[in-house]
Order: sequence, then C-alpha cells, then structure tokens
Amino acid sequence: MYSETVPLDNEAVEEEKKHTEKPPESNPEGRGKKKSDYLMPNIVVVGATGSGKTTVGWLLARLLGYGFIDLDQRIESGAGKPISAIFEEQGEAKFRELEGQVVRDLSGIKCHVISVGGGAVIDNSNWDVLRDLGVTVWLS
Repeated sequence: MYSETVPLDNEAVEEEKKHTEKPPESNPEGRGKKKSDYLMPNIVVVGATGSGKTTVGWLLARLLGYGFIDLDQRIESGAGKPISAIFEEQGEAKFRELEGQVVRDLSGIKCHVISVGGGAVIDNSNWDVLRDLGVTVWLS
C-alpha cells in the first residue's frame, strides 16, 4: 500500500494547533453562544490510494484557512513506521485497529480538512465518527 505524506511547515502546524484549542465558553458580546457555534464544519476527503486526497485536502485547507490532517500521516507518526511496514510486519488487522483509534481521536475537532483512505469507511464505527465530523467529499 502506498501512502503519500505531506510535510507540514511551521505555519501549518501552528494553524492546526490554533484550530484544535478549546474555544472560550461564550463570545465577546456575551450573548451566550459558544465560539464553536460559529465554526464551520470539517471537510472529510475520502478516496483510494492515488486519488489526490492529500493534495486536494491540503490545498482546500489552505484556501479555507483550516488545519489539515492526513490520517495516514497520523497513523505513521503514532506507529513510528510507514504504513507499508505496518502491513508487512503486523498485517492489515493491526493497521485497521490503529486507523480506528486515530479516527476516534479526531472526534470533536473543528475547522479542519481531513484526508482519509477509502478503507477507513469500511468500518461502521469509523464511518459514524467521520460523518459526524462534517461534510464528506469522495474523490475518484
């Protein structure tokens, strides 16, 4: 399995941190609405290997001023090895387990474009979390 990763520059890392911080409980005008009430939903870009989800997702995030998360990159970072090595050494079942954990960890984030491989949505619990995160765009 081929996994494309995009190195994040310092600006992109800081942008991701800014969007993952907990918003204040109320707005400055004191009208009782939480800051998160004003945030746009995430965009989840799903596609097969080579469909362009990482490139499209990264460009879309930059255009919208959103953070960008590449699910495969998060899995590799957490495992300390490339996805191909996870498959070779531990098998697809272990990869899917790691993938599910990373998907669950995304719950509650706002203002991000998230690049997700097509295999992630095969698992119904992953699909439920991803659907709740925001708008889903399928690339083919």
